[in-house]
Order: sequence, then C-alpha cells, then structure tokens
Amino acid sequence: MVNWTALLGLVHGVYVRKTSRHWIVHVECLYGRSPGELFGLAKNLGDRVAQALMSKYGVLLDEGLIGKGYELAIDDPVAKLLSRYFTISTPKCKMDHSPGELEGEIDHLSRDAAVEYLLMPERVKKLEGQLLGLSSQVEDLQSDVHQLVQVLKEAVSPKENHSVTLKDDERYIC
Repeated sequence: MVNWTALLGLVHGVYVRKTSRHWIVHVECLYGRSPGELFGLAKNLGDRVAQALMSKYGVLLDEGLIGKGYELAIDDPVAKLLSRYFTISTPKCKMDHSPGELEGEIDHLSRDAAVEYLLMPERVKKLEGQLLGLSSQVEDLQSDVHQLVQVLKEAVSPKENHSVTLKDDERYIC
C-alpha cells in the first residue's frame, strides 16, 4: 500500500476494503460445480454487497469487476496426498495444503486452467478409446507381419533337388 489507508469492515459477512478510489469486496470460499458457476456466485454476492454499500453510505458504485488475485481451488485426493510432503507450483496452478483447509487442493490461477483440469477425465476416456482402436490395429498388423515372415521363410529356404530325366540319361538339377 502506497499513499493510502484501507478501511476494512464486514458487509453481509464479507470483508470490504475501502481505498481512496475503490471498494474491494473479498469473497471468501465458495463451492460450486464449475468455474462459471463460481464466478456467477461471486459476482452476485459482490453485487448484493455493492447495493448494501450504496444504501448505507449514499455512494454510487459502478458495476463490479473480478479482481486479479483470485484462485479457483479444486479439492483433489492426489493433491491431498502429495501436499503433505511438498508444494508444486507452475505459472497457472499450485498444489498445496492451504492453511485452515482439511484437504489438499489444486489452486488454479486462471479460469482456463480450472476448465482444462475439469475436462481431464473426458480426455482420458477419449484417449482410452483411441488406444483400444489402436491395439486392434496393432493385432491386425502383427498377424500380417507373421504371414509375411512365413512367406519370406518359404522363399528363402533352400529347395529340395528335383531331378528331371531326359534322353540318354542326361540329368538336370533344378
């Protein structure tokens, strides 16, 4: 914070910070089925808080925006196991055991990263289907290669000598 003082308070059970230029609403943990649902819930809660602030303080507030410091966390059994021992962090995601949380979680730092994570089971099923189709093609190829090897063995193996009897006891060996 530079050159301003934040006033912090609770409105409808949500922390609100007033700066010299902005009212910042800190929405706590929300649970939902998809990132879109969570953004809708957070936006609705922020709008209700904005209405309360406008009526209480007589200010006029513009439409709210989603801040840059949000996280979309997904409770995950793998993260629960791994986060006991270490934290994994990439530019888009972080796997950790957040303070106050009972479960390990994967924090997605962008909406796209959360959507990609949620689509992973569908992609695995699609990949399994492709692998099953590929395995039948490999079996067919294996059968064809086996037949080809048999034909090559017959072509390369030495042939038995066949004698042809001609006139005057001349013999040709083929």
